[in-house]
Amino acid sequence: VMFTLLSFMPVLILGPIAEALALMS
Repeated sequence: VMFTLLSFMPVLILGPIAEALALMS
């Protein structure tokens, strides 16, 4: 379970950030 959480955490964190950067560009 911990491994799946660690693998999904970067996606949940970087997803919105990448979306915000795309909107700002």
